Amino acid sequence: MKNTVKKFFTLLLLYIIMFLNSTIVINAQDFEIFAPSAVLIDAKTGTILFEKNKDEKHFPASTTKIMTTLLTLENCKNLEDKVKMSHNAIYSIEPGSSHIAMNEGETLTVEQSLYGLLLASANEVANALAEYISTNINDFCKLMNERAKQLGCKNTNFVNAHDFHNENHYTSAYDLALIMKEDIKYEEFNKIISTKRYDIPPTEKQPETRILYNTNKMIQSGKYFNENVIGGKTGYTDEAGHTLVIYAKKNDMQLISVVMAEENSNAYLDTTKLLDYGFSKFHNVELLKTNDYQKNCVVTQKYKNKTLDIDTVNIYPQKDIILNLPDSINKEDLKLTAKLPEKISAPVNKNKSVGQISVIYKNQILEKINLVPEENINVLDEKVIAKINRNQVIHKIFFTSIKILSYSALFIGIIIIIAILIRKFNIWRNKKRRR
Repeated sequence: MKNTVKKFFTLLLLYIIMFLNSTIVINAQDFEIFAPSAVLIDAKTGTILFEKNKDEKHFPASTTKIMTTLLTLENCKNLEDKVKMSHNAIYSIEPGSSHIAMNEGETLTVEQSLYGLLLASANEVANALAEYISTNINDFCKLMNERAKQLGCKNTNFVNAHDFHNENHYTSAYDLALIMKEDIKYEEFNKIISTKRYDIPPTEKQPETRILYNTNKMIQSGKYFNENVIGGKTGYTDEAGHTLVIYAKKNDMQLISVVMAEENSNAYLDTTKLLDYGFSKFHNVELLKTNDYQKNCVVTQKYKNKTLDIDTVNIYPQKDIILNLPDSINKEDLKLTAKLPEKISAPVNKNKSVGQISVIYKNQILEKINLVPEENINVLDEKVIAKINRNQVIHKIFFTSIKILSYSALFIGIIIIIAILIRKFNIWRNKKRRR
């Protein structure tokens, strides 16, 4: 009985913590994984569903290549562009590291290169893509670090495009999840990581077909196969241990899991636990789509000592409101409240928040979504604002006059009615006296 009560209050505490922080903190006694560092996030919202030392720095090994892929997809204009293998790209990689035996001067398309990068974890291809994007690898590494900061990564520093061990080349489980969250926005990326086998046809320097097999055991038939897994990226070096980044989908839920510094096959065991937990304990609730909410705000501008109405603008939520909730919480338990002024001052920037919608559960704010204008509205020049002021003055005088006349007519009407009533009363009284 005591254990049951203790377990009940433990679970209650976990739910309270979740709603206060949008993060479920799992006690090691309740949920145990081998990984020194791990995280599970909702791929749509970024909500953290589980974390264990998520910000701890570790060596990423070949999971570095999800950033190399992201920059390639973001900066490549055509997947059929040619990527040429330079002398440096081929011969600067460490002997014995992963490769697909490319030759100096040999070319692949960007698409073929990405398959070589993500399926076979080819280090020389990573170098070639870095040179294709930034001319040289050093500049590409700068771009990697800049992009990582833009994504919100706070514990990441890249010094190469593949996975060479370097004490200054590190990241965290949470940072890898943020990078992966951006990668899966690209259909080409999802297509590649879900591919079990890919053939690169003969090239100008290789008469044989290169056959690539995906190193991710969670999409291959066998012990660790998981039907919900779309794909991911594996990584291993002696110094880093096993790192695994996985993207999975079930019904309306999409999850990203990351485990780092694992031993042997524990990376797959831990990932399976994380995904099972995420899919079994949570569900996505769509509360509001951007087009379902629309408010109209008056836009004002200062002119001399006045505030003039110069325009109107529609206001929308910046994104759809979708939350991950425990199965015990339903949509009907949540309340939406909006905070938005009736008037906003020019200039209006369509990317700048002018208000917020809050999602509330039992007096706790779970989520805040910015409300943004539909379009930009610039400050008007002096001649235009002066004309608006003149028109508004004339408009005000006209309607004030109408108002005065209306009130005057009403007042006169009331006086006349009162006079008529008094006269009728006097006539009635005189008749009564004569009687």
